[in-house]
Amino acid sequence: MSLTYGIEVQDGEDPFVNLIENANKNFNAATVPGAFVVDFFPSLRHLPEWLPGMGFMRTARMWAKDTAAMVDVPYAFTKQQIAAGSAPPSFVSNLLEKDDALSAQEISDIKFAASSMYGGGADTTVSSEYAFFLAMVLNPDVQRKARAEIDAVIGNDRLPTFADRPDLPYVNAIVTEVLRWNSVAPTGVPHTAMEDSIIRGYHIPKGSIIITNLWNMLHDPETYPDPFVFNPDRHITTTERPAQRDPRKVCFGYGRRICPGMYLAEASLYSVISMILAVLDISKVVENGVEVTPVHENTSGIISYPKPFKCTIKPRSEKAVSLINQEHS
Repeated sequence: MSLTYGIEVQDGEDPFVNLIENANKNFNAATVPGAFVVDFFPSLRHLPEWLPGMGFMRTARMWAKDTAAMVDVPYAFTKQQIAAGSAPPSFVSNLLEKDDALSAQEISDIKFAASSMYGGGADTTVSSEYAFFLAMVLNPDVQRKARAEIDAVIGNDRLPTFADRPDLPYVNAIVTEVLRWNSVAPTGVPHTAMEDSIIRGYHIPKGSIIITNLWNMLHDPETYPDPFVFNPDRHITTTERPAQRDPRKVCFGYGRRICPGMYLAEASLYSVISMILAVLDISKVVENGVEVTPVHENTSGIISYPKPFKCTIKPRSEKAVSLINQEHS
């Protein structure tokens, strides 16, 4: 929200976050393949709404209002900030202040690009962050190895920055393995064939819905041996073996509809993971003297999250606490 609109999110219930999260919930429901019969019979959209079975039209009208609010309300807030002379630098404010003679189409492009930056990244990046915590709980050796790399390269007097990324190959490998191990969009976003095609002998008619099994591609044992094991080393080339296939070629989708925020998402994920490893210790919960080992299970839907799990999160040291407080202030 800050990067996109210059909006500082409120603790607890934030009206802008609620607005966008509600539209995201609609999107996730709408993009489930086959969720609505009109997906298979597009001509139904031309029939009267009062006919039985046409409730999807009422749903679409309500969801369209939610989407319009997601696009227009935060944008209008940033415009008000600009008019008041109090707008901090952001994606929207920089573009609007750069040119005060924008066309209607340019303004529309800015609105929808901005809404996509938050709307497209909020739930997907969060899924990867949840998966990172789960992976650290289940793989303490990986966590120790990453912390040792950070301590050796950076020390404990500051937090890692993006400039440190080239010097942290194992932390980068953790980011890569999170993208592979936890499939955020297991079947991707459904595509539509733009023309009749023949692929490996199969006729794909124009207008067909194309669904890809991205989860299977990321867990193919021929490409990724022991695919359910969280193993960052598989992404590091050594003298004995090359790195395994980069999951970024799959996990962000493909073609014209590849995720436009892939670079921002990965940069955000690296920043979160590197700073967490620098200052926090993540471990299993102990209940009644017994360690609780979580299970890696994911929710269903177009966007998939690790199911809720318990873990313990503590600062690594008093110095870590001071770094966290310093960053927060």
